[in-house]
Amino acid sequence: MKRNFIILILLLLSSVAFGQIKKSVEIPVNQNGDTTLVYKWIHELHGQLKINNLIYSNELFHLRFWQDGQVIDIWTIDNKTFQGQVTNYLWAYKPNYCKKKKPKTGKLYSNQNLLDAGQARTAYNLFLIDSIAYLPSEEKTPGWSKGSEGIAYCFEISTPNSYTFKSFWTPSAKDSLYNAKNIQNFVKNINTYLNLAQFKTKFYDTLSGGSYSNGSMPLILIPEKIKPDFYYDYDYDYDYDDYYLDY
Repeated sequence: MKRNFIILILLLLSSVAFGQIKKSVEIPVNQNGDTTLVYKWIHELHGQLKINNLIYSNELFHLRFWQDGQVIDIWTIDNKTFQGQVTNYLWAYKPNYCKKKKPKTGKLYSNQNLLDAGQARTAYNLFLIDSIAYLPSEEKTPGWSKGSEGIAYCFEISTPNSYTFKSFWTPSAKDSLYNAKNIQNFVKNINTYLNLAQFKTKFYDTLSGGSYSNGSMPLILIPEKIKPDFYYDYDYDYDYDDYYLDY
């Protein structure tokens, strides 16, 4: 009862701010009935990264996949042509001089890259192949516990009639669970076929040297840019060389 009441309050508050929601909304909650920390964290990032809240999306289909420091959006308005976008993000890291329990994060840096129609279609097909839409989130999967280390993969799935949020904590450590392999396959294939690492590399090249965080450990260390020394390009002077050899 408490769980349903909290979800109802969240939807009512959202409706006041953004208008009436005309779709079913499925957001994960903890055993105490509160929404999960990972959902709260991602919900706050929507505004910071300037990406739309899919609860209010009217697109025919929109998939948003979250992995460390990266968000992949795939959507269509007619189920014929697909569009895609990759958002990269990092926080500047502030050393914990005061020895507090939680490290501080500094300024948030981000950029966005558009995918072509073929890449977007490929990502959508991978979503279908691995049946992501039908997999229960970790909260609904017996034995899928969370930890303090690892990677959380999250999915936001929106249609005109529904919005679903799912999270999966370190599926590589859950091989005994039937749906962990599907998540691992999807993560591996979407990273491979879209070459998502290249977007991170290009993004990192735009940042100043220092320590950064993508929300998990370990820290990402970006080296300082080395500027070449100024030098003259001149022809070899044999007379000059002979002078010193004789000397």
